[in-house]
Amino acid sequence: MSSIDEKRKKLLVEFYEEVILPLAAHPETAAFEPRTIENQESFFFVRTKVRLAREDFEVRLANETQVVEALEVMWAGTPLTQIPRPLMKLCKHFQTTKEKSEVSEFVYEMF
Repeated sequence: MSSIDEKRKKLLVEFYEEVILPLAAHPETAAFEPRTIENQESFFFVRTKVRLAREDFEVRLANETQVVEALEVMWAGTPLTQIPRPLMKLCKHFQTTKEKSEVSEFVYEMF
C-alpha cells in the first residue's frame, strides 16, 4: 500500500529519470570520491577559505524565485545548476497533503 498517489509518483519518477539520473553519467557527480588526476604527485591544496562565515549558513528563501536563484548561485559551475527550476516545478505538486481519516493497517495503535 503506497501513501503517494499515482500522479505524484509519476512526477517523481520523471524528475528522477530526467534530472537526477543523468548526473550519474557526469564525471563530476558520477562518484562520491574525487576523480584522480593522472601524473599528479600530490592531491594537497591550500584552502582559500579556512572558516565558515555566517553567510555560509544564510540562504534567502522568502519565495520561489529566491529559492531558485539561491540554489543556482550555490551550485554555479557544477552539474547541479540545472536542478533548481525543475525542482521548484515539482515542489508545486507536493505543497498539500491529504490526511487520511482512518489509521493505516500498518500502524500499531495503543490505547
